[in-house]
Amino acid sequence: MICDLRPCQRGIMLHTNNLWLGRCGGFGLRGSGRVGLSVSSTTFEREDGMKPLIGNRSAEKDIRDWLAENGYCGRSAKFDEIELHAVKRPGWLQVFRFSFRGFTVEQQPVQLLGAMRSDERYGPPKIVVHEDLASRDMQLAEWSEGLITQRRHRN
Repeated sequence: MICDLRPCQRGIMLHTNNLWLGRCGGFGLRGSGRVGLSVSSTTFEREDGMKPLIGNRSAEKDIRDWLAENGYCGRSAKFDEIELHAVKRPGWLQVFRFSFRGFTVEQQPVQLLGAMRSDERYGPPKIVVHEDLASRDMQLAEWSEGLITQRRHRN
């Protein structure tokens, strides 16, 4: 079993390869979908100043895990946005857009835009990061084809 302690916003969290526990407000099983409570207490503002209507904590956790597995410091990434971009009824298939600031594992600063396509019925989400808005928007358009989308979004 792989086990380590990681700092978080409200203390220390114990991570293993299958389970995470901690004083950060949550617990859960890795690889079991979205079981348990989220680690994050991050909130985001919409352009109208209100909080998002749909909770994005499980999306944030999936993105942080992907970042950590793909050469970024996922636990310390600062998200500027995680927002539901498109959905297919009855809601299993979801497309999120996000932007974050953080570091690579080599401690190089990065500011990237990304897209996540998640369908809980078919395994882990597909996540892609881009350096420019145009390529991220092309990815979102491709993944959102035929889905219910927001009319406009902020960048």
